[in-house]
Order: sequence, then C-alpha cells, then structure tokens
Amino acid sequence: MFIAVILLFLYFFILSFILRESIRKESIYPLIYIILFLPTYSFFQILIYDLSQNIFFVNLIKYSKDLSILSIFLIYLFGRKTSVFKIKWKVTKLDLLFISFSALIFFFMVFPIGEANLLEKIIYGKNLLLISLVYFLGRNINYSFLELNYINKILVILTSISCLVALIEFSLYTHLHSAINYSSFYLDLYNINPTGNYGLSWTFERPGPIKRFGSFFADPLEFSSFLLIGLSIVLFKIYTSKISINRMYYFIFFVLIITGIYLSYSRSIIISVFLMFCIILILIKKYRLLLSLIFVCLFITFGMYYFSSEETKYFILDTITFQNSSSLGHLIKWIQGILSISDNPLGSGLGISGNSLSVDDQISVGGENQFIIIGVQMGLLGLINYIGLIYYSIINSYKLFNLEKDFKLKYLPFVVCSLKFALIFPLMTSNAEIYTFLSLFGWFLVGLNERRFDKLKLIT
Repeated sequence: MFIAVILLFLYFFILSFILRESIRKESIYPLIYIILFLPTYSFFQILIYDLSQNIFFVNLIKYSKDLSILSIFLIYLFGRKTSVFKIKWKVTKLDLLFISFSALIFFFMVFPIGEANLLEKIIYGKNLLLISLVYFLGRNINYSFLELNYINKILVILTSISCLVALIEFSLYTHLHSAINYSSFYLDLYNINPTGNYGLSWTFERPGPIKRFGSFFADPLEFSSFLLIGLSIVLFKIYTSKISINRMYYFIFFVLIITGIYLSYSRSIIISVFLMFCIILILIKKYRLLLSLIFVCLFITFGMYYFSSEETKYFILDTITFQNSSSLGHLIKWIQGILSISDNPLGSGLGISGNSLSVDDQISVGGENQFIIIGVQMGLLGLINYIGLIYYSIINSYKLFNLEKDFKLKYLPFVVCSLKFALIFPLMTSNAEIYTFLSLFGWFLVGLNERRFDKLKLIT
C-alpha cells in the first residue's frame, strides 16, 4: 500500500508540473507526458492495484488520462496569451472531416439510438472524440525540428526498453503480467475471467499453445502495434544518415524492433511491416527495389511453408483458410458486422460493437475490424467519414514529403505516411483505435503534419 501511495504521489506531482508547463508557449512537456504515460497506462493501473488492492487508486489513474488530455487541450485553447481563435488558418478537407466525425459522435451520444445505455455511449463516444481532440491539438502546435528530434530520442529509448523487457520475458519464458496479477485485476474490476492457458487472456498465446509477450503494454497486440512507430523512425534515420556508425546504431535498433515484433507473434503486424516497407519505397521512388521486395517476401513465405515444421505449416494454412480459431473468429465477427450495416445503414448506435471494456458482450455486434465497428455504430456515413480521415492522412503526408526540400523536415510526413499506411491491415483485423498511445499519438502527428502541409501549400 505504501509503495502504491508513493507512486501515485509522484505521478500526480509530475502531472501537475506538466499542466503548468502547458501554459507556456509551445511547451513540449505535454507531448512527453503522452509518450511516457499512455504506453504504460494499462500496466500502471494493474501494478497499482497489485500493490494496493484499492479500486479507488485505479480509478484515479483511469480518469486522470482523459482529464489531463482535455485540460491540455483547453489550456491551448483558452489559457495562453494568444488565443487559438485569433490564429488565422485555412480549414482543410481533413479539418472538415474531423469536425463532421466529431459531430456524428455527438449525435449518436445524445440521441437514443441503439441498445447501449447512456453511460456506455458516453464512455465509448469519449474515446472516439479523443481522436479529434488530439488531432486539433497537433493542428494548433508548431514544434521545431530540434524538439521533434528530442521526442524521437525518447521514443527510441522507450521502444528499446520495451523490446528488452520482452526479451527478458522470453528468456525466462514467463509473462510480466503474471507477476503483477493481471488476471485478478480484470476479474475484480471488470468481472472478466482469464480465457487462456497461462492464467491470462487468449491474446497472450498462439496455437500450441506458445506464449506471446507484451512487455509492459496491455497485451502483445498493443505492444507490436506500438513498435511500428519506432520502426518508422529508425527506417527514416537509416535512410537519411550519412555516417556509417550512426547507420550501424540504427540497424541494431531495427533488429531489436523486429525481434520484439517476432516475440509478440502478431500476424497482422508482420503484414504491416511489409506494407510499411512498400509505402516507404514508393515515397523515395525506389520502384525496382519495391518489386524485388515483393518477390523476396513471396519466396520467403513459400520457403517457410515448404521447409518449416508441420506445426508451422498447419498454422499458416489454417490462418489463410480461416480454420484457425482466431482467424475463424475474425471471419464470424466480420460477417455479423457487415450484415448489421446492411440492415441498419444509418447506424445502430454507439457502444454496441468492438471489444472495448465499455461494450456489453450481451449486445455486441460484429467487431475484430475497426472499419466494420465504426460502420455498425455510426452507419455508412460514419464509415465513409472514418475512411476519409485515413485517406487524407496518408495522401497529404505523401504530398508533404514531396513538397519538403530539406531532408530533415521530411521526417514528419515520412513517419505519418508510413505509419498510417502500415496500420491499414491491423485496422482490418482488430479494434486498433483502443490502443491508446498508438491511436492518440498517431492522430496527433497527423495534426502536426496537416499544419505543416497547410503552411507549405500557402507558401508554394
């Protein structure tokens, strides 16, 4: 109990400092808070509960996240010398899409549509509104290249630590979550019993059963998704670095990230890595290399199938043919969701689809696909709007990459374009927007990117 109180005191002390610093012009501390806290958000809750057995302490952490982000946003709107309303900036297509997306969310939160109760709608709607909130936060901030480079270093360190933790888990062949009573936390707070063979949820294992490792993230899926950010950064550094020793350093970092992805055993993220390499080669206009990459990947895939163990062969074949329990589960959820959209094209209401804790399993329809989840809840209009957010995020970052003349400034559109394109496949196989850090930080970067793109368009 004493250690839990000390940790909470330190956390809220740092949080109060960050909120004070947010009042300063272009303070970088709020972003540092988001980077350091959101990846460890779920783990920190479980740790505090394990040390204290106090639900009140957990709720303090839980609601501090949303209140902190909202406070930072309000400070940037009203708490600074230059009001945001005095800043002249052109409303872009992406801005309009985020405004309409937020309006749709408010509509479905307020009107009695669907079987979910008002509280469930508010909780789910709040999580979606955070996407728009962090986007406009990034849209209103102008960080320098040096500050963004500082952020990069923090991300590199955090990514390295997370991969090293996963390596330690693998070497000991035990889950970190087992040591801090993951199962007790979800049973006591959410009445969710562990479903896997290791006293954890099924996401911590693959058929065999073989353990999957999630480092200090909520689960292996969130861990592997987070690594995509680090991967995009390191690939840019390898591409732009002119010094051999720096390239060697970043190559080691690259190997560490790939190892972390391998230990998570996430099939969707493996495909995401391939997609990331493809879009990067298109960005830098290496089309012959792109064709070579596709050929090599096909060769390796067929080689792995024909020369690997029988267990791996069956795993690959069952995944492709949807005979694997996980793949079959995805397919069933997709069909349910598509049928729901067909029956209710205007939307069935918030809080009735997806695997968020705010969604009641008794009324849940569809899932395992972010596009279908949005479509089920907010209809075809919401689905088209969400697809528009992703499309313009990718296309505008691609255009900005070509517009930027300084190689150093190409960093932001490079990361945004490669990350958002790579995430397309995980969005098709999971409710990826609930991965708090990946979602919020990714959309924050989109906001920064759009600000720069809008400015550069006016100059050119």
